[in-house]
Amino acid sequence: MEFIWPEDVDKVQTYISTKEEGDLSFKWGNDEKVVVENRIKCLSGLALNINDLVTCNQPHSNNVIIVGSESVGRGAKQKDWLIGCDGLVTKDKDIILGIETADCIPIFLFDPINKVVGLAHAGWRGVVGNIVSELIDQAIKLGAQVDLIKVAIGPHIQSCCFKVQGNVADEFKKILDGSVSEKEGRLHVDLQKVVFYQLTGVGVSVENISASNECTSCLKDKYYSFRRDKDECAGSMLSVIKLKL
Repeated sequence: MEFIWPEDVDKVQTYISTKEEGDLSFKWGNDEKVVVENRIKCLSGLALNINDLVTCNQPHSNNVIIVGSESVGRGAKQKDWLIGCDGLVTKDKDIILGIETADCIPIFLFDPINKVVGLAHAGWRGVVGNIVSELIDQAIKLGAQVDLIKVAIGPHIQSCCFKVQGNVADEFKKILDGSVSEKEGRLHVDLQKVVFYQLTGVGVSVENISASNECTSCLKDKYYSFRRDKDECAGSMLSVIKLKL
């Protein structure tokens, strides 16, 4: 998914990796040298420089922070990532924002007029904590306008495979009636439905929201999935966004 917003290809660059690019994560105990090599190859193929990448440690929070030039390179080649957050926003065209996912939702944000970009890692805890609202709020602090904000929801574990226990299901029922279903005696949560609800709740237009229907757990040959592979999971995808103008 190199171009999420084809109509804005001259203004913003986005990318979501697949297994084809190999493991791009420092979180899975793999050889960090190999991860860096994979990242360099992936980003250079997009005409991007790994030294401009900024990532965060993603503790499954709802914390989103504004990123400036002082953070360039954090988490790009080693585990010196920004701490305590799962989302990043910037209006610096020299910065590449990046997050890792292996079932969680990569959420891309772009205001084409005010030139603000954002990226968030949303696991179920982040969705329950409404990281979506925090992402929008921080973008607005940088000058974005909610009626102009575009949001894209990347590949993630869909309701077909996201089975949860009753206590987790109850958290989602409190947020949105109809976000939980029962199939063959198991409870399933539709994370995408909840994120749509939260986005429109803070004023993002439905017309400005796009979403992938690909399930990372179903598509074994294409995506890493922690829920599917558990301790045998060999990596994660990297999502990136960067202003071009």
